[in-house]
Amino acid sequence: YRCSVDTVFYTGDPHQYVAYVSDVTDPAVDVQAQSAAVTEARQPWSVELTSSVQSSGGTFLAGAAFTLSAVVNQDVG
Repeated sequence: YRCSVDTVFYTGDPHQYVAYVSDVTDPAVDVQAQSAAVTEARQPWSVELTSSVQSSGGTFLAGAAFTLSAVVNQDVG
């Protein structure tokens, strides 16, 4: 028999999961079997920042506008 559960997390430390067979009304009671723990961790965040004036040597005139762009390795939503 197979049982599966979908789960997701967006932040925080690694999460640890254990499967077990026990009393349905109180999972802490009458544990018949328990799996080894599985630990899952999110990929660390990374971000790269670039400037539109880098292509012109990193200098600009006073009052001139430029664009900063950030690219991250994960969905920030």
